[in-house]
Amino acid sequence: MKKITTVLFLLLGLIGGKKASAQMGGAQKITWDVDVDVDVKASKSAVWGFLNNNEVLQSYSNGYIKSIRAIDESREIIFTNGKKRSETIVQTDGVNKFMVIKVNKVSLPKGIKNVRIGIFTKDKGEKKSNIHWVAKIEGGKSEKQILMKQLKAEFDSYVKGFSDIKNGI
Repeated sequence: MKKITTVLFLLLGLIGGKKASAQMGGAQKITWDVDVDVDVKASKSAVWGFLNNNEVLQSYSNGYIKSIRAIDESREIIFTNGKKRSETIVQTDGVNKFMVIKVNKVSLPKGIKNVRIGIFTKDKGEKKSNIHWVAKIEGGKSEKQILMKQLKAEFDSYVKGFSDIKNGI
């Protein structure tokens, strides 16, 4: 009787295992609409500190951003051309040093439904790291193209600013 019970549990476990694995879908690769990165002569920890300090981050925008200020759980970015963007940092990971930003609905251009920006850091050795900016945009094709150009210009301004770090912080 003990052998029969053991065999039944084994069969039920196998059937249940197949059922569970059959329900799992394969991982889907995200295709980013904007994808920019830069190698920096600064440690990953230093870079993470820069990315989390609005005044320092604004200075590394290479003149593209006039100001970044925190407002409750959101922040407002004012660009040098006078445009504004309200955004919320929806995920931040101080251990792995990355963040995900959602552009708030009030700042979405007409025809755009959702914008997510990711900023990832990667250690590249002693006093060297990589910053990777990505964006995913949902919306109409022509509106999306315009916003992609704007975000690319913004990310490129950070690339220029962070590239100017010379001393290896």
